[in-house]
Amino acid sequence: MMVLGIDIGSTFIKSSILDLETLSIQHSSSVPTPDFIDKSGYTREIPIEALADLVKKMIEDAVASYAVEGILFSVQMHGFMLFERNGNPITNYISWQDMRGNFMGDQEDAASFIRHSVNHNLLAQNGIFLKNTHSLSPLYCYMKQKKISEPVHFSMMGDGIIRLLTGTVPPIHSTVAASSGLYSLTAKDWNRELADELGLGNLFFPPVDDGPEPAAFYTSAEKKCIPIYTAVGDHQAAVLGACTEDDHTVINIGTGGQISYVDKGLHFGTYETRPFFYGRTLRALTQLPSGRSLNVLADFVMDIGQHVFSVPQIAPAEVWKLLDHMAEEAQSADDGEPDLRVNLSFFNHTAPDSGSIMEIGSSNLRVGNLFYRAYAYMAAEYCTAFQKLFSDTDSQTSAIIYTGGVLRKSRLLQQLIQKKLKRPCHLAPHAEDTMIGLLRLALWYGGYKAEFETQLLTVK
Repeated sequence: MMVLGIDIGSTFIKSSILDLETLSIQHSSSVPTPDFIDKSGYTREIPIEALADLVKKMIEDAVASYAVEGILFSVQMHGFMLFERNGNPITNYISWQDMRGNFMGDQEDAASFIRHSVNHNLLAQNGIFLKNTHSLSPLYCYMKQKKISEPVHFSMMGDGIIRLLTGTVPPIHSTVAASSGLYSLTAKDWNRELADELGLGNLFFPPVDDGPEPAAFYTSAEKKCIPIYTAVGDHQAAVLGACTEDDHTVINIGTGGQISYVDKGLHFGTYETRPFFYGRTLRALTQLPSGRSLNVLADFVMDIGQHVFSVPQIAPAEVWKLLDHMAEEAQSADDGEPDLRVNLSFFNHTAPDSGSIMEIGSSNLRVGNLFYRAYAYMAAEYCTAFQKLFSDTDSQTSAIIYTGGVLRKSRLLQQLIQKKLKRPCHLAPHAEDTMIGLLRLALWYGGYKAEFETQLLTVK
């Protein structure tokens, strides 16, 4: 049996043919995620027609070449889109990178305003520390600015795309719903009381369903009816694809950055609590320094090369090889004396010293040193986050696993984090962790739960 896995990320949309018989990935392809409509201001919106068209083409290409019997999605989280009750889109996809929540005129930022305006217990049920990148903040700003009072349908990435592809209103998976800031972990449903307190009672929410039944059916150009399963969060899919077990910790650094611990129960603490699979939860800290932050520095270096020295544009992969090599050289030359300090909080405008380079001396502002110190900053942040996962509990991790494109490619970053943690860490066995996660889910959906529990740790 073959299923099509599609991962809609912030940078790329990837697809893979997942073979449930051989436990393997047969074919993979990717295309860039459509760019934001306008990056000059604070909004970050992706045209949903372009997004849906790319996904549809991926499905049609796969169906034309393989006997696809199901479609599974993993999707970027936190963003949202709105529909009229008749299914017509009202908005584009408003991404987690949208920054309108940071600016509310003369008021404080949206997340702070919401935290100060509603009952704390309502927010605590969500299991997250509300930030301006969670759906609720830009949603609140959008609804107030547009003065929308008529009933509208709220969707997130996965269920919204499925709706555009099939014309039906599909359920949403808890792993996605929980990232919105409007989902109650204790009720296992939407936090409608919170929505009412914020004047968002006119929103219709999709049903939440984590079951293995199809969410909708896609009719291909060849009139083949293919079940589509409820889209899951890319964070949870990647953790699952790292071949995790109970009590494992996963450090994932790609475009975004997270650290997660697979918990058998429901606990709240100095971390976010997120739904996982098979009755588990994740203790997680998210929006940690990541490739998105490092790209700010890399773009600056490349801009100097191109516009000051007329250096031809270099492929990003080659740029990062060079930067990593220079950072390793800077580490070798480190004499332990106080040096350049780099803070990568470029997207957190409320953080002290956000987005800063400090302690610049007469000879330490060099490219290699800049990136070495950026990696050292990241290692310290992940070590602090790790300690928070266990600060109020007797739980202990039995393994620490690395995943994500940035971490997988940078040996120096791996070494610096392991040194800070003072614990052995190892790379996940498969680079395509998100797709392996979807493969594990597909086995469960197909009734092969025993394989999930035993054999799948040997996926090729």
